[in-house]
Amino acid sequence: MARRRRSSATESLKRRKEGDESLPQVEEPDSDRRLIAIFVIFFILIPAVSIVVYKVKFDHRDLQTETSIRHKGIVKTNISFQEILTVSAMVSQGSGLVLEGRHNVDKGWIQELRSRGNALIVPRVVLEAIPGEMLRKKKLREKAINLIVTECKEMEYDGIVLESWSRWAAYGVLHDPDMRKIALQFVKQLGDALHSTTSPRNNQQHMQFMYVVGPPRSEKLQMYDCGPDDLQFLKDSVDGFSLMTYDFSNPQNPGPNAPVKWIDLTLKLLLGSSNNMDSTLARKVLLGINFYGNDFVISGDRGCFGKYSEDSAEASSIFCGHTFDLHFGSK
Repeated sequence: MARRRRSSATESLKRRKEGDESLPQVEEPDSDRRLIAIFVIFFILIPAVSIVVYKVKFDHRDLQTETSIRHKGIVKTNISFQEILTVSAMVSQGSGLVLEGRHNVDKGWIQELRSRGNALIVPRVVLEAIPGEMLRKKKLREKAINLIVTECKEMEYDGIVLESWSRWAAYGVLHDPDMRKIALQFVKQLGDALHSTTSPRNNQQHMQFMYVVGPPRSEKLQMYDCGPDDLQFLKDSVDGFSLMTYDFSNPQNPGPNAPVKWIDLTLKLLLGSSNNMDSTLARKVLLGINFYGNDFVISGDRGCFGKYSEDSAEASSIFCGHTFDLHFGSK
């Protein structure tokens, strides 16, 4: 009897151990199923039900709104890329022409210059307005001229220096024969308007008009270069052509700022040979001379770069003045 009890007790203990060891094996599949069920409920069923509810409740309203907007012509479909660029340009232009820069005027500096001699104050006006928009519309051209002349009267300037050629070249205006003609005609009209206006400080003198032109970059004139025909067309309306014979070199092509041979070639391209040179026109060409220098240095991976020398920078400061920008913007 004792042996049987011991053996039965041993068997029962053995069964308990086997049962305890088998419990985790049963629980592991149950826990995995719970995780899968939670994942399906929260990440699949609930989002799917939400989408169905939204479609049933709100989507038909959006469809009706979109259809009604298209029928009313509020939204335009099939828009081309060129239309997008045109609208973007119109938005950036604002509501009209604006001449900015008066807030930078130093009246004390102007009075000091005039007190030391017969100095002419001719601030620089840069045409920042998009050329295609301004030049094509007669009213905008007249508005621009009126703004400039009015500013000269109110501020008692002796005239202006106009800078527009480089911007017109960048926008392709000078490559189009028709647009080039309109652009030159605008310069001529502005010069005539200034010449018909008496200087506020001298009743015997009209306002001065200087025009900035860039030098040709090659031995043959290109479409975007200012040439002899352009100067001949403008000479009666312009008092002086400011020729930018400087900055010949750059970090990509280091060298002198204004080599003499290049200046001589530039003048010959613009004025012609000495035999056919127009002496009246030659006197109106104002040769730009740089009062600064560049030190071109090769440094590591940055390549070649230039910096102004300190002594030259101080010398160039005597030409500091005022600049006005004519552009499209809010009035």
